[in-house]
Amino acid sequence: MSNVANISQLNDVLALTHTGSAYECPSIVDSHTAVETEQLWKKRLNMFVRAEERLLKIKRMRKVTALFIVASSNVLFFSFYMAPTLSPTAFLTMFVLMVFGLVTYPAWFLLGKDSQKQRDAISKMFYQSNHELEIAEGKVTLINRANYANVTYVHMMNPDAGYVPR
Repeated sequence: MSNVANISQLNDVLALTHTGSAYECPSIVDSHTAVETEQLWKKRLNMFVRAEERLLKIKRMRKVTALFIVASSNVLFFSFYMAPTLSPTAFLTMFVLMVFGLVTYPAWFLLGKDSQKQRDAISKMFYQSNHELEIAEGKVTLINRANYANVTYVHMMNPDAGYVPR
């Protein structure tokens, strides 16, 4: 009867490793064919690319919001310092724009932190499986750190993401 319990415990451990839990072995090479392994690597690389693009978009929005805050506050403070130079409609528009920027800037900051953590978690998966990422020439290349061989790559052809092949 003790053998049945041990086999049951072994099945539980094996089930944990195949469900994607925190105890999963990071190596995906051992249990799959070469085609399946390359598809899994490309899927992970695409996850990394999407996370990187999202992070860059959030950083851009945060910078644009900061630009609007600085520009509108400078115009408003100049209008306070000098004689009224703005029409009431322009003044209220600048004020609303500044308040909107002050309200949304912390949200962009928190979204950026969350997106960066997500990107770092994906990058950590590669590091744990003894691989590293190289972003160059419009593509993300996966490199095996054991022998520095290129495993696979994914093109980044989205010019909106900030990656334009040269």
